[in-house]
Formats: sequence, structure tokens, C-alpha cells
Amino acid sequence: VALDPETLTLSQLPPSCPGAQLRLELSPHRISTATFFNGSDLTFYHGDPPDYCGVDVQLNGQWYDVPCRDFVTAGTGMTIAPGEQYAFTPYMEPYGTLPDGHYRLFYVSAVPFDIQRGRYVSAELP
Repeated sequence: VALDPETLTLSQLPPSCPGAQLRLELSPHRISTATFFNGSDLTFYHGDPPDYCGVDVQLNGQWYDVPCRDFVTAGTGMTIAPGEQYAFTPYMEPYGTLPDGHYRLFYVSAVPFDIQRGRYVSAELP
């Protein structure tokens, strides 16, 4: 996958929901599990796996949408009520093999991760 800022779209993520937290468990070559904790007073509805907003890459200090192939998730109506958490494995195959870089996955809140020498590693948002 080539990630050239000249050909990518600037990310337009909605603001994170206060109290919502997303945590990633990373294995060397993928995101093993994403765990969403709903610490807000809202109920969130999602498919299975959740219809997360996507993956962004940071290039030259700006966040850009990472393009992906079209894919479909099951329209299963699931909910995450206040105080509940939900763990899922993000479906990353439509993004192809991502090059080394600084990324974030978004589902109600954003969580960063890096790919270094082809391996997924933890990161902090700047």
C-alpha cells in the first residue's frame, strides 16, 4: 500500500465521546483485539464486528484516511450500554499490508499504533 499525502483524503473524524475508551492488544503482525469501554452515559449501536470509522495514517503532521477495499460487516444490531465493554478483532484485511508509520484506529474514540519494521507496536497520540 502506497500512502502519498498528495493522493489521500484528510481525515475528518468526529470528536471522541467523553468517557469512551478504546484499547488495543497488538501481536507482532496484527491488532489482536480492540476493547471498547463505554464510560459515557450513551448507548452505542454497532454491527459485528463493529463498524469502526476506519484507520488513519499521520503524514507530515496531518492525519489522512487510509484507503481500503470495499467490505461488508454483518448488520447485527448490537449495543454497548453505559458501563459495558466489548472486545473485537478489527478487520484489517481491506487495508492491505500497511507500511511502517504512525496510525490510529477509530471507534467512538481514537487509539494510536505504530508499524515499525513491519511489526505492530504501541504508540502515543502526539
